[in-house]
Amino acid sequence: MSGITILLIRAACYLLVSIILWEMLPKEVKNKTYSEMSFMMFIGLIIFINIFGLLLSNYIIRLLSN
Repeated sequence: MSGITILLIRAACYLLVSIILWEMLPKEVKNKTYSEMSFMMFIGLIIFINIFGLLLSNYIIRLLSN
């Protein structure tokens, strides 16, 4: 599998996790701007997206490699 394919799969997984997380957030959080959102909540969202995006992309790459 080429490097560009792996990068595209990872980017798609991060985007998918971001969209799913955004849809799961309550309306009160969605209406806040980044300046109104607490710093720890913002960092938590970034960590959540990174962990689950990486896990999902590794799983898909492993499936496609076999």
